[in-house]
Amino acid sequence: MKRLTLVGLVTLLSVGCGINKNTDPGGDAPVVLKIIKVQGGAGVQNPPTWFDTLLSDVQTCGGVINDDAKVTVALTAKNANDTVTGSTLSDVLLQTFTVHFIRADGHQVQGLDVPYDFSGALSGSVSPGTGTTDAAFVIVRHAAKEEPPLRTLVDSGGEHFIDTLAQVTVYGRTLSGSAVQATGYLQITFGDFADPTSCPFATPAPSPSPAG
Repeated sequence: MKRLTLVGLVTLLSVGCGINKNTDPGGDAPVVLKIIKVQGGAGVQNPPTWFDTLLSDVQTCGGVINDDAKVTVALTAKNANDTVTGSTLSDVLLQTFTVHFIRADGHQVQGLDVPYDFSGALSGSVSPGTGTTDAAFVIVRHAAKEEPPLRTLVDSGGEHFIDTLAQVTVYGRTLSGSAVQATGYLQITFGDFADPTSCPFATPAPSPSPAG
């Protein structure tokens, strides 16, 4: 079953990574926002080291630490000969994102099989034809690790691992007011992995109060 799940995820990943879509292909935005890649960084690392996949530890040193992600976006003019796109009015300000978790085995009940969907704020700007822009955000929240199904993985209390694709959709708006969006994917495996040899994020014991 484990092998089938991983094969299914690879299939979804190979299909999903090529999906980048504008809010409305027939809309008035003169540019298309594209996600080049989504990378994950484990919360136990500060600053995070970015990888194309993420191993999310559901409990670390007796507590929970959120995991981060970084999205790399680019902007392309719909019409390469359109000189209007040389204006800063075609620049896109990144505004928000949403995360939706997908399991290859078809179990999709939020709060039971996968973490709940969530949204958040995003900062950054990108101009057409000028390279890429990176924007970081939280992809696995503290709260998600304290709720089913992730909480049930602690000490292998339920499943040992949960393999998912995190579907990340980024929303932005051109300076002229047109909405754009793009979608990308990050493979995440949740589990109660071995703790690091030291726990730099552990809360120290409070110092005793001086005698009054």
